[in-house]
Amino acid sequence: MNLGKVKTFLIVLFLGINIYLIASHFMATTFYVDDKTIDSTIEIIKGRGIEVDKDTVIKYTVNLKNVDTNNIIYTDGFDTKKNGYEISGDEFKIREESPDIYSKSDKAIHKEVKSFLEQSGFDTKHMKFSKISKQSDKKSFKIVCRIRDYEIFDSRINVNVDKNGYTLMGSWFEPQSDDTMMNSRSRKAVYITSVLMDLAENEDAKKNLPFKITDIDYGYLSGTLYGGEGHVTATAQPCYRIKDNKSNVYYYDASDGTYIK
Repeated sequence: MNLGKVKTFLIVLFLGINIYLIASHFMATTFYVDDKTIDSTIEIIKGRGIEVDKDTVIKYTVNLKNVDTNNIIYTDGFDTKKNGYEISGDEFKIREESPDIYSKSDKAIHKEVKSFLEQSGFDTKHMKFSKISKQSDKKSFKIVCRIRDYEIFDSRINVNVDKNGYTLMGSWFEPQSDDTMMNSRSRKAVYITSVLMDLAENEDAKKNLPFKITDIDYGYLSGTLYGGEGHVTATAQPCYRIKDNKSNVYYYDASDGTYIK
């Protein structure tokens, strides 16, 4: 027996095992619902007055950890003296004068607003800027917070630009960590099909019947989960967000399928 070859083989084997264990720790386990269940669910809720295209229905669920967040407007890094602002619970409104901004390119507008937010104490690495739309003499866009591919639904800023400057309105919960995935061999979230079945019996949804679901997303809710008062910190939890064609939005806890009012 060639002991040198055996030793080399064992080293490579253990190295491979270690790489697999490390990769498994960081990889998300994805679970899929079958097409037959989706088709049946669509037919059942259609009979209750709710339509949805099959392509809109999320076919998978991913194990996500709860994420601790900080409410930027209540942190020491937020310069309240510099930024004249209004606060109501978790919501804020900030006005910044900038006579030249309206005439700038969309890219330059994004850059200026981002720079202002950074100087004001916001961590912009999780910010995603939407395209700028123009109506009459105003321009507007949204900023959302995403941890990897998952949005914190109640962490968003609406930006309105006019010829004298811009106004920022919204709430902003910044994640304390980028760690979102859960290493688990078992499913930790309910399938969207279960949520849709509950939606068909939801008293709030029944008031809006009939309607068509236009969007389903999987992400997080943070401060909204804990009432209307201001929160210095909040634990963001995985949830489903469902939108309909009548501008209604429904949130469901992804861990147990509970409707979030």
